[in-house]
Amino acid sequence: MLLTPNDSALSTSGWYLEGRGLDGRAWFIQLKQFPFTVGRSEGCDLRLSFPEISRRHAEIVMMDEVLVVREFGSTNGTFVNSQRISGSQRINSGDILHFGAVEFRVLHHAAVTPNQPVIEQDLDATCLNITAVPQSIFTFDAQFAAMLQTKAVLPYYQPLVSCHDERVIGYELLGRGSFEGLPSSPGPLFQIARTLDKETELSTLFREIGIAKAQQLNVQLFFNTVPKETNIEFLRQSLPQLRLLAPQLPMTMEIHEAAVTNPKTITELRALLAELDIGLAYDDFGAGQARLLELIESPPDVLKFDIALIRNLHLRPAPSRQAIAMLVKIAHDLGIATLAEGTELREEVDACIELGFDYLQGYYFGKPAPEFKGSC
Repeated sequence: MLLTPNDSALSTSGWYLEGRGLDGRAWFIQLKQFPFTVGRSEGCDLRLSFPEISRRHAEIVMMDEVLVVREFGSTNGTFVNSQRISGSQRINSGDILHFGAVEFRVLHHAAVTPNQPVIEQDLDATCLNITAVPQSIFTFDAQFAAMLQTKAVLPYYQPLVSCHDERVIGYELLGRGSFEGLPSSPGPLFQIARTLDKETELSTLFREIGIAKAQQLNVQLFFNTVPKETNIEFLRQSLPQLRLLAPQLPMTMEIHEAAVTNPKTITELRALLAELDIGLAYDDFGAGQARLLELIESPPDVLKFDIALIRNLHLRPAPSRQAIAMLVKIAHDLGIATLAEGTELREEVDACIELGFDYLQGYYFGKPAPEFKGSC
């Protein structure tokens, strides 16, 4: 049963374990009785149906009005604030408690936010299965804030080449984390950022660090955005700041083709980009619904065909290749340059050239790297 902290049924205990489901929503498990046992077996008050949890993993007890966690000698351990414990240790409100890799925050009644969902223990154990186990984000919160504050990220650049002579004509700006305790890959970092509602901050940091380093380039630098950044008011503030970082750098802004849903917004965006001498590219074209109407009404400077259309292009049947060639021709008729993403094989490169693409990007020409490979 889900309750809120204001319900009178919660007055019997002032202690909770706060968790977050895979959807990022916070909820609370009330510690209504002591000892409060945690483990995989049916007799535990909190059953964690997860392979790394021992049958009887640990228990939480109240000793002289002090909350204590006691380890049962589990294989994967019990941790308080990232330190593995042996035996018993006092825990306080705000401490981070791990059973194996399953994470909770310890909270007292006063720290619980009103109207947050609470799981009330009944006569049977509360069971969290593998699809509901909390994500490890509480400790990431402080680490992520520190990473943003110290700007602990590294810019990476992947070359873009011309189909005509395979000369480097630009780079796509990417990024990696460099903060101890956080993943370095952008995918997991953005997953954490989404959970913490910090996507815009991370995306902005990657751009600022990468553009500052690339300001002396004499070829195009393509930079990415996240969906929340396609708000025109946000862009009116952020894009002029980018231009000030590198007044002479040729730049192109990438937005996902699915974001091209409001012609009026795109018209305003094009005017802003023209004022700042920044190009526009639609990314991942064909990954979802290829919106030809929006493409016609709001054409970009560059259309980047998604890797799903390019992978093993040389092995596709003739009708499939003809369809892609038709999309390339439509783009060219609209004055749009075309770029094929994800070229890894020479055969894919040759197929793209045959179909009339203008530019290519992929591991065949270079993986993302912290230094430039080509014209500077």
